[in-house]
Amino acid sequence: MKRLGFAAALGLSLAAGCTCMSRTVPAEATGTGGGSAGDPTSGGSQTAGPFPDLPGNCHPERYGDCDPWCQDCPEGQKCAPWSSDGGPIWDAARCVPLAPAPKGVGKPCTAVGSGTSGVDDCEKRAMCWNVDPETLEGTCIGLCRGTADAPACPRQHSCVVLSGGVPMVCSPWCTPWPFPPWEEGDVACGPPGMACHLRFYGSELVWEFPVSPMEWGLGCLPDASYPDVTQGVTCEAGAYCYHGYTCVPSSLVPCNDPDADACCTAWCDLMAPDCPAGTACKPVFEDGFDLSPVFDNLGLCLGL
Repeated sequence: MKRLGFAAALGLSLAAGCTCMSRTVPAEATGTGGGSAGDPTSGGSQTAGPFPDLPGNCHPERYGDCDPWCQDCPEGQKCAPWSSDGGPIWDAARCVPLAPAPKGVGKPCTAVGSGTSGVDDCEKRAMCWNVDPETLEGTCIGLCRGTADAPACPRQHSCVVLSGGVPMVCSPWCTPWPFPPWEEGDVACGPPGMACHLRFYGSELVWEFPVSPMEWGLGCLPDASYPDVTQGVTCEAGAYCYHGYTCVPSSLVPCNDPDADACCTAWCDLMAPDCPAGTACKPVFEDGFDLSPVFDNLGLCLGL
């Protein structure tokens, strides 16, 4: 078992200033309504599930006017992340009016004023995401459930918390190329130059496969943009792997450079393994979790 303290150097962290945590809960506990389980684009409202809104769990002083984890605003309002200085970065939370006919997660939405005003027509526990600065149109994305210390999201999502503690959104996993869509609402990485990579969301990075989907997930990160950054090629911060590959420590896979700390290796299908010489297709995720078949069968070409 190799313990590493340089996740960023391996291209596995998010942007600077981001704290990323993951905890999945069964689909039936998240109240995703009529949509596909784990699919953020499939409509339906989320409910608090097994995480009741108890007054004792509320800490509005941490975020500004209210606590988005427990939604402690008056009736007819919601606690929404916003930018207190009018800039492009969310840094606090405030109570805003709830739209008369609020939109569910995955539905088109419209922000008021700016994409970081906190005012939109999404339902409670959701916010307008990827807002076009010209049209102010975006898509409703669900906020994380649970608490700041124990965040929770639907299966195949990870709770992404930006610096300052807001917003905290349930980011869906992507599907690594060349795997087919895992469900109707397949998450593809875009724009061009982005690829699906393995990402760590826990507190202490331990490289030992298979890994727990409670601490690991799949997210879109910049790819190397060069088709030759593939099997065995060194990868580090600012030099990610080409699509179809992800970055792992050199202790887990043969690297072209014997002095490399980490290098790229290919994704593989456990049901139809096809790996380069000197490697074998080994499972990424532990058994016992309610994952879609593509993630149950997802492997990496690791050393023998």
